[in-house]
Amino acid sequence: MSEILLQLGVGGIFAILVLREVFGYLHRKESKRNGEPGGQKWKWKLDKLYDWHNALDDEGVPIWYVRKSLEEGIKTLTASIDTLHTAIREQNSLLDRMVERIESLHSDIRELRVGQIEIEQVIRSIPVNMKPPA
Repeated sequence: MSEILLQLGVGGIFAILVLREVFGYLHRKESKRNGEPGGQKWKWKLDKLYDWHNALDDEGVPIWYVRKSLEEGIKTLTASIDTLHTAIREQNSLLDRMVERIESLHSDIRELRVGQIEIEQVIRSIPVNMKPPA
C-alpha cells in the first residue's frame, strides 16, 4: 500500500512540475502575443493548485491520498457485504424448498378434494330408505 502511495506521490509531483512548465510556456507565449507581462492569473492558479496538493489532514496525510481509516472501513464493509450475500443465498435456497413443498401440498390437496367429491357422490347415490345391516 505504501508503495502505491509513493508512486501516487511521485506521479502527483511530476504532474505539478509538468503543469508548471506548461503554464510557464503559455504565459511567455501570451506575453509575447499581447505585448504585456500578464501571467499573474496563471501564477495564482498554479499556486492554488500547489496549495491544494500540499494540504494535510489531521493525521498529517495529504488530503488527496486515501486515508488508512477509509481503507479499513471499506474492507470491513466489503466483508459485511460478503456475509450478507451468503445469508441471502441461504435464504433463497430455503425459500425455493418451501415453494416446492407448498406446490406438493397443493397437489396433494387437489387429489384429496377429488377423492372427497367421489365419496360424496357415492354417499348421495345410496338410497335413503336402505336399512343398515344387522
